[in-house]
Amino acid sequence: MMNNKNPQVKIICLSYQPSLPLQFWLGLLISLLLAALSPLLYAAFAAEVPLTGDQASASAASPLPALREFVVATKTGDPKSLVGVYVPGVLALPIVQQPANQPGYVSQTPGVATQFRMAKDYGTEALLAHNYLSGQLFFNLQAGQRITLVYGDGRVKFYEVSETNSYQALSPTSPYSNFIDLSNPGAVLSAADVFLRNFAQAGRLVFQTCIESQGVESWGRLFIAAQPVQRTFTARAWPASF
Repeated sequence: MMNNKNPQVKIICLSYQPSLPLQFWLGLLISLLLAALSPLLYAAFAAEVPLTGDQASASAASPLPALREFVVATKTGDPKSLVGVYVPGVLALPIVQQPANQPGYVSQTPGVATQFRMAKDYGTEALLAHNYLSGQLFFNLQAGQRITLVYGDGRVKFYEVSETNSYQALSPTSPYSNFIDLSNPGAVLSAADVFLRNFAQAGRLVFQTCIESQGVESWGRLFIAAQPVQRTFTARAWPASF
């Protein structure tokens, strides 16, 4: 049952917040020298290395696969697992899960989105990404665009973009910041207010990333909501138009 009380939440800042002592830089130098020999070691340090504003990697990306190809590539066989999100001409992202008891986790891997577990408790499918990685693609979503969610058994569900909400964080690096609603600048909202407004409407799909402005990567937060289209198909039963 959905809990309508204010949740004890924080609004995740989806941009890198450095706190880097001298020991970190020494470790980073060593890891970079060994990266070619040990991909696993490099990955362990990647979470500490900002890729802020890496526009070149996005522009050099390969063309998007066809939807059917994407479903086959992401299929795991698990009917309960959300494994991919697809928007024609915009994005085709595998979805990764947050580790247990880590609601603030957002993957540092390029080309993926992270499912937000806490939103699931409120009946919402929510996807997170850093604004210097896949989150930059979220800004290309427009009202009325068709979105396809892919499940591990090849089942797909369709949504259409319906709403965009943007907020300025009064304390940009704090996950407990108050926010100004940019559509109503006189309104100051708490983190719990923003969470409930965006994630407590069951049935929706919501994308979240940070807004960069005035030289601050975590200046604000962007939420893009989509409403379900009442059609669900398995890979074998898709109509010819999809």
